[in-house]
This record gives sequence, structure tokens and C-alpha cells, in this order.
Amino acid sequence: MSKVFRYSLFGVIAFVLSFYFSSCEDEFNEFEFANDIVVSGNLMFDGDSAIANQRVILTLDYLRNPVMNAAFLDQIILDKDTTDENGFFSFTYKQNNKIVGSDTYGNSESEGLRMRAGNNTSFSCFPSNRNLSELEIYTTQEMDLSLSINLGLVDMDTVFLNYPPLDTLHPNYIERLDSDGFRHVLFYALSSPNKTIIASYSTQLKNARYEGLSSERRGFESIKYAIGFDAYLNAQVRSWRPEGKPFTDQLEISIN
Repeated sequence: MSKVFRYSLFGVIAFVLSFYFSSCEDEFNEFEFANDIVVSGNLMFDGDSAIANQRVILTLDYLRNPVMNAAFLDQIILDKDTTDENGFFSFTYKQNNKIVGSDTYGNSESEGLRMRAGNNTSFSCFPSNRNLSELEIYTTQEMDLSLSINLGLVDMDTVFLNYPPLDTLHPNYIERLDSDGFRHVLFYALSSPNKTIIASYSTQLKNARYEGLSSERRGFESIKYAIGFDAYLNAQVRSWRPEGKPFTDQLEISIN
């Protein structure tokens, strides 16, 4: 084989290879052969009622780059599904999926997996790239609350709480107007001679969403209470995490 022919053959091979790789470069996806991640469970209204035929969407929340602040979140839709007659849903997406949500909270938003059912967020802040199965996600916001308030003040003090009974005829249900005319629906109680208030009633949560970094428990609830209505209006909001699964909890408040 002559030297000129060898050089020509090598040139042809190099040209063909360069054309092949350049033509495939745009189509090559490094995540094409990544492992499948499966997120599945049941969407329930309460312990006995599944939510059937509900369109559900799994997204990945992530911070934009460069990061400006926690409010600059984007989303990638990872998968969609419709619940069956038992409320069962199942999502599948590729591991890493180019952008990985971190397992951290922001100020008001968080990165990670988020599931939406209709217009509502069912869970958020779930870690990505992790198989999650047998999730039990309840959407109801009603719960039975056993409330115990220990007072360090005197008899006949009035206590106001921002979780009123659902039953408007309940003796601890009250509505009050502030100086600006805004209506406040509250739990109201009068301290007894032993300075302790114990009440069991049905109330409604403000937020039924589950948070993955809390072992799939409901998110924190904002709770506000004080002695006297004026003090209640100026009281600071505190955090409380309902522990019942999914509809009961015992809450103890101490006011010194």
C-alpha cells in the first residue's frame, strides 16, 4: 500500500468519524441510561376515602443559577399520573435528571420533589433521586384536637386561640371584630378555678401539605394564642406540627 493511499484512507476514516460524532452530539443524552426512580403511594381524603381519578403531577423544584434568593425557584415536570379507584399513583423519572433538588429548606420555598393534585400541593420538599413507595398522603384539613391550656395567671382570664371549633354552636366558638373591622374566628375559653382549660373538639388545619424532610409528616402549622383579645391581636405566631396520623392530635399550651 503506497504512502499516499494510506494517508488518503486515514483522511477518509477521520472525516467519517468526525461527521458521525458531530451529528450525534446533539442527540446524546448522558442521562438516557440512568436508573429509573419510582415515587408511588395513595392519595386519600381521610382514613376511609381514597381520591380516585385525580390528575397528579410530580415536579422538581430547584434554584435558578445564579441564585438570587430563595424565591427564585424553577420547576421541571418529572411525570404525570391519574389516581386509580384506590387513590394509587406512581411516578417514574430518570435518576439525576440533569438538575438535582437539594434536601434543604429556603426561607419560604424549598428545593426537592413536589406533588400537585389539582391546584393544591399535596407534598413538597421530598428528596429527589430516591425511590419512595407506599406513601400515604391525606388531603383533609379537618382533625380532632385535644387541647390543654395551663394558665399561670388568675381565675376568669380569657384565652383566645386561632384554631376554632368547626361546629359554630360549640361553647368555645367565638367571632370577634378588631378595631379595623376585620373578623376573627377563634377558640375562646374562660379559665377555671384550677387555672386549666381542657377541651376536645374538631377543628381545621391551615395547611394539609406533607414535607419530606420531616419523615413525610404534615408541615408546620401557625398557631397564635394569648390571654385577652387585645393581647391575641399583638401576639406572635408560633409553629406547631400536628402529630396525629392523619386526623388527631394532642396540643398542650402553657401560658405563664
